[in-house]
Amino acid sequence: MNQKRYISMTLGLICRSINWCQRSRLLTFTQDIISRLPVCLPLSDIIIRFAKASDADLISPSGADYASIEWDTTHRNDPFKDPELDLGWVNWASQGYLLNFKAKSHWGKTGNFPHYANPVGIPLAAQLYPQLPEFTKYQQSIDPNGMFLNDFYKASVLGNATIRATKAYPGCALTYDCVCSTDEHCAAGQKCTDVPLPANKTAKICLDSDQQSGLLGTVEALVEDFNRHF
Repeated sequence: MNQKRYISMTLGLICRSINWCQRSRLLTFTQDIISRLPVCLPLSDIIIRFAKASDADLISPSGADYASIEWDTTHRNDPFKDPELDLGWVNWASQGYLLNFKAKSHWGKTGNFPHYANPVGIPLAAQLYPQLPEFTKYQQSIDPNGMFLNDFYKASVLGNATIRATKAYPGCALTYDCVCSTDEHCAAGQKCTDVPLPANKTAKICLDSDQQSGLLGTVEALVEDFNRHF
């Protein structure tokens, strides 16, 4: 039986309280990609939460008010072979939020791709959490030899490039360990496809063959939309 799970993207807001201009641009981007790659809403529903800034070092609202953008998708019988519902849309939206809107990946809710190897250049934690040096300094004071550090911490918080580069394997985009760079990172029958983002950036997403053929014919018009809106 399929079950729901959360995938959460967290946007650090620049303005005081709710960043209305950022919200408008985010919604425009989301509507633009849904118009090209229809998504099964409300099964893949979107939830938006708001929170005030916190002085805690590595939580989502660290140092700034924030809005968390969450959506539900379904578990599969075999998460290493079966693609999630609307996987291409999830790939496209999440990479756009991270690259164009300075989103913070919610620890433990987005998979590992924002923290491990990502060919599209998603920022490391050090670029998103201003208090991270204070946190790592304290961590090193109580564990100077790194005895209690795992690979996730070394890759995501400390930015260990060797660990980040070893997290690509067949089907890794299905479990959110990677952003696809070859077709084998997606499900059987899917293609790793370059799609546009605002500001001349690119996302890499897993698409079924019929989705790919239908989408690629609209890319030029989508780039024009992005140039107008952003």
